[in-house]
Amino acid sequence: MFLFVKDGYAVLIENGTLTWSLDEPPLLMDLHLRVPVGKLVAVVGQVGPGKFSLLSAFLGDMEKVSGLVNVMGEVAYVPQEAWFRNATVKDNVIFGKTYNDSFYKAILSLVQDLPILPASDMTETGEKGIHLSGGQKQRVEWSVYLYFLKSMSLSLSLVTILLHGISLALIINSNIALSKWAEMASLNHTMDTSQRNSYIAAYSALGLSYGELHEG
Repeated sequence: MFLFVKDGYAVLIENGTLTWSLDEPPLLMDLHLRVPVGKLVAVVGQVGPGKFSLLSAFLGDMEKVSGLVNVMGEVAYVPQEAWFRNATVKDNVIFGKTYNDSFYKAILSLVQDLPILPASDMTETGEKGIHLSGGQKQRVEWSVYLYFLKSMSLSLSLVTILLHGISLALIINSNIALSKWAEMASLNHTMDTSQRNSYIAAYSALGLSYGELHEG
C-alpha cells in the first residue's frame, strides 16, 4: 500500500479513501494531507471522528479503497499501553539492537525518575512492567522507541500520547537532536499542547478540516 514519498513529504495522502475491511463501507473518505519532512505533528480533534484511524492509515493497518497514500521510510509506533519484556530496563530499551553507550545514556536522561528505581536501569521491570508505575512505563517505552529510531535511522515516529512528567519541549528537542529526521505525531483531544508543534492536523466528524504550519 505504501510507496516511497518524494517531493519532501514524510506523509502524503491525496484523495485517500480507506476502510478497515474492503467488505465494509469506507471510514476515511477523500482525505488530503501533506506532512513535510522534519516537521513535528499534532493530530487534534474531538473524541470519535477518526484520529486513531488516521494514524492507523499511516501504519498501513487500513485498506486503501482509492487515492494515494504514501509514507516515507519505516514507522515506529508507541501505543498508549506500554509493552514490556520481563527483563531489566536496559534490556528493554536496547531490545536486541547494537549497544551504543553514549546514545543510550543520552536517551536515559529523559527518564527523570530513573534514579529512584531500586537498581536504576538494571531494575527488573517484571511481567508487563508490573514493577514500574504507569508514568515510568511510558517514559521507558519512549526510550525504547528513541533507541530504535537511532539504531535503524528511521524517518518517521508516530507517537499517540504525550508523556506524563516530562516536558513536551524536552521530548521534542531531544527527539530532534537524537534522530534528525524523526517526525512525531501526537494524538490528542485538545489544542493545549499544539503550541509546541510545527504542523497541526485538526480532525472532526467532517474529516480532516485543516493542516497548517504553526510557528509557536
